[in-house]
Amino acid sequence: MNQITEDFRKLRLKPTKERKGQQEELIELNSQNAVNSRGTEGKWLKFVVISDTHEKLVKILDKIPRGDVLIHCGDFTNYGGSAAVSKFNELLGKLPHQHKIVIPGNHEYGFDTRESAREYVTRVTTKNPRELLTNCTLLMDESIEISGIKLYGSSWHILHGFPFYCEPGAEIREKWAKIPNDVDVLITHEPPRGFLDKGLRGQTYGDVELLHAVEARNPKFHVFGHIHECYGAMTNGKTTFINAAQLDRSMQTEYAFYLSPDERKPKWAQIPADVDILITHGPPLGYLDARAKDQHYGDEQLLEAVEQRDPKFHVFGHIHECYGAMTNGRTIFVNAAQCDRSMQTGRLPIVFYIRIPES
Repeated sequence: MNQITEDFRKLRLKPTKERKGQQEELIELNSQNAVNSRGTEGKWLKFVVISDTHEKLVKILDKIPRGDVLIHCGDFTNYGGSAAVSKFNELLGKLPHQHKIVIPGNHEYGFDTRESAREYVTRVTTKNPRELLTNCTLLMDESIEISGIKLYGSSWHILHGFPFYCEPGAEIREKWAKIPNDVDVLITHEPPRGFLDKGLRGQTYGDVELLHAVEARNPKFHVFGHIHECYGAMTNGKTTFINAAQLDRSMQTEYAFYLSPDERKPKWAQIPADVDILITHGPPLGYLDARAKDQHYGDEQLLEAVEQRDPKFHVFGHIHECYGAMTNGRTIFVNAAQCDRSMQTGRLPIVFYIRIPES
């Protein structure tokens, strides 16, 4: 199981690329799964960083290294809820770290005070979440100093349809402007653009405004999660970036029928060549599959299967934001999701007709 421990010392680096005159390098974790080692002179703090445990903290509890400071970068629940938050707090209480620092992630429904205005509707109730977390320090656009080291935590991100969402550009830039100039350890849920932020198909999900904020301040460490596929560490020579997501994409919330890309291909090969109406749950890549601009969740291999067979209709759902229909001239694609992202109903069922073949 993945954990990261890190101290403040000289980094062990492996070159990868350069951007704007500064070298970006992957960091090879040492035998202790750390980005560096404790120095021989002076006093040192040992930090242990985790993220995206999604109600599975109990499974890794005995594998988390001891240290002075434990940091959790958010998504400790699946959908918030008092019971899940209380359980997380109980498990934190079993860990020996003197300081435990937590920020909420985009899955912590009930923590974003703007939720009523944003019409985020949680499936369960999270009452007074800060009061439930008695075994840690919760940071929400706040700082804390530990032995002269300044930490700042903030949960904002640019993934539409979740708590703590901000519009890319001016809105989220205003949030990052609150980061102190003298921050040593920056804790966010989302990554900055270009640093451990790529999805399964190589899409870049990092926030360019966050990157600009980091480069303007040069904290010693920037720790985050959110993108499960990019666990690891790298540096730009000034800041060490750590993606501490503990679960890979296939383990996120144990969804039924999940298959890796290699496993899906033979499944789509079973689609009959003469199919008239193809029914799947997920969309093909590029057809009614976007949750936000340039954030596509469709399956590329499913698209290839559809284009090889040209059914009259391909009907699906899954991506709540893309209810509607479109065509490529041969197939009509229908996303019939009845609930929007906030789980509100009100959409009408989509109707289509097919002429019956003459006998």
